[in-house]
Amino acid sequence: MDLVDPAVERYAIEHTSRPDEAVAALRAVTETSTRAPQMMGGPVEVKLLEALVVATRATRVLEICTFTGVTAISMASRLAPGGSVTTLEADPDHAEIARRHIDASAVADRIDLVVGDALESLERLEGPFDVVFLDAWKQDYPAYLELVLPKLA
Repeated sequence: MDLVDPAVERYAIEHTSRPDEAVAALRAVTETSTRAPQMMGGPVEVKLLEALVVATRATRVLEICTFTGVTAISMASRLAPGGSVTTLEADPDHAEIARRHIDASAVADRIDLVVGDALESLERLEGPFDVVFLDAWKQDYPAYLELVLPKLA
């Protein structure tokens, strides 16, 4: 079952600006080197997240589930100077891919990749965060929400 009608998805992709070269390259690596590339943020989703960062004038963004770093890099690219993305990833293999691409990106200085269990990491993080993107282990969403709410700006 598709969540979005394929014709609507196609239309949205055709009318959405293309990712920059670094993100496009990471998307290609993710497609060919991971077992579940569908976990990567889609092109329209990524542009929506970028728009939310710009619209809210976010300076601190929290992402729960880095995967390979597509959304972290994309959101960081839209932050004002001095802004930061803290991104959490439990899987060390995914974190290694993300780290390589984050380090090679133009926004590496804006991204803090935290490797480990997200619930444990959230307990140690201090807010406030302007935007939170939660796309992690679905069964833990209620626990993530409880830990994130007090950290919102």
